[in-house]
Amino acid sequence: MRYVGGGSIGIQQVAKQTKSSLESRAFFFLLKGGVVTFALLLPVIGAWTASSLAAYGNGPRWAAIMSGLLGFPLLPLAWEVFSKYRRSKRKAPRPHILTFTDRLWMRTLALNVLFVGALFGLFPEAGVRALSARGDFLLDGVHAPWAEKTRRTLHHLADGFDWIYRAAHDNPYEDGAEDKKSHKEDKVPPPVRKGESKELTQETGDQATDQNGNANKNGNVVDPTADKNGKQTLPVPPPTPKVEDALPTPGRMWPSAGTPIAAALAVPEASLTTPETVGTYMAQTFPDEALRARAIHDFIADRTAYDVHSFRVPAERAPQDARTVYTRHMGVCEGFARLFLAIAKAAGMEAQYLLGDAKGDGGQVDGNGHAWNAVKIGGAWQLVDVTWDAGPVSNDVFEKKYGSEYLFTPPELFGLDHFPKEATWQLRSPTITRGDFMRAPLLRPRFLGTGARLLRPDHSQITVQGAVDAAVAKPEGGSLFMLADWVSGGKRERCKVTNGAEIGIHCDLPAAGSYRVLLFHGAQRYGRYEYSGEILVEDSR
Repeated sequence: MRYVGGGSIGIQQVAKQTKSSLESRAFFFLLKGGVVTFALLLPVIGAWTASSLAAYGNGPRWAAIMSGLLGFPLLPLAWEVFSKYRRSKRKAPRPHILTFTDRLWMRTLALNVLFVGALFGLFPEAGVRALSARGDFLLDGVHAPWAEKTRRTLHHLADGFDWIYRAAHDNPYEDGAEDKKSHKEDKVPPPVRKGESKELTQETGDQATDQNGNANKNGNVVDPTADKNGKQTLPVPPPTPKVEDALPTPGRMWPSAGTPIAAALAVPEASLTTPETVGTYMAQTFPDEALRARAIHDFIADRTAYDVHSFRVPAERAPQDARTVYTRHMGVCEGFARLFLAIAKAAGMEAQYLLGDAKGDGGQVDGNGHAWNAVKIGGAWQLVDVTWDAGPVSNDVFEKKYGSEYLFTPPELFGLDHFPKEATWQLRSPTITRGDFMRAPLLRPRFLGTGARLLRPDHSQITVQGAVDAAVAKPEGGSLFMLADWVSGGKRERCKVTNGAEIGIHCDLPAAGSYRVLLFHGAQRYGRYEYSGEILVEDSR
């Protein structure tokens, strides 16, 4: 019995040892499989990132693809050959601990960790920007079901690198930034909307003028407050208010009237002491919340100039708190947004100061640091960007030009060029990713607000050879006329536009290089054409 019992105990011990051995083998098998898989994926990620950067910057894609082959198998094999050569020179080389296959995986892993780490270490924002905007460049022009599925997968993978972008990306308008001794550069001045005041006639052709008919030899609008060299030295003084007997009746939220509310410009002197006294006046004068918020927007847009000097010389930037901006009548986007927040709160409204990125008219697919507001009206949040409605900046000169394109703009349209730091402030469902924001073509809300749509292309940046082709769908029940120019190195040329059931745009490009195709729209063939957006083009010939 003891023998049997002892035998049973021995069998149990052997079983336990066997089970432990199997578990260890399974663990090491899974570990090795994970290392091998990771080692094989890293060269693919490196080649994908490098080739996307090349596509984004119109660089040599063959070199980027070659980097993938170097990552595996060329460099790992070269390392193995060099290692064997060094061992052959030794008198008594030690035996290998790892097999050839294991050494190949480990060397592949080490080399590609360095390569991918260097790519994202040197180009963290540009790398994610390239993956998001051009990571699917090999599928350009292919729309088969398998291609669409692959494209969605690549977009999803590119979105997974967003944490790298967020870690490297900086917004200078975080809360408390106005208290810092030094201020970082304002990344997004009001966009230059070239062509907004362009009038076309058969007799005179293109000519840009301001409201007083001033224009320079290049057709650019001249700021009457600038000196003879075009440099703005003083803030734009507010115009004399025009008082009306009755307030305008509330209409639809967006788009609103193209002129400011007169009563918002006629704040009595006694109420102009501080932002808080202005807010009290707004609360008393405008019981309707929508009119009150719009009046605050109009008041700030009318009285506040964009501080171009602070934009260009960050070291000399004035504080951007509400009272300083209110007193100076000047500020950058942070100052505009903080002033709106202060007056709105004093007027008894719920408002928010929002941070994020905005696409200007400089060809960014991701945008740069910016600040704007949200205000609650009737229990629902509305989006407001007073900075961009106060007027554009062109050639370092602020042009005072009231607008309401970014007042109560529908979130889907506001999100064409504004991407908040917190996804909840997109005010849309479902929310979009930063990659979606980067991939979407830069279009202005008022363009899509007409009911028009950009049919082709569907990316913010495209690669072509020799020519660009685009298509715009006209709004239902209306007409739309388009202009298109391509720009490279400051030189601007006209594209061919065919107006029909579908508006076709064709731009012949003179040589390989980077271009911006600017889009303009108007209600009639000869008249005012407004800036609609742009597409970045890389000619890879």
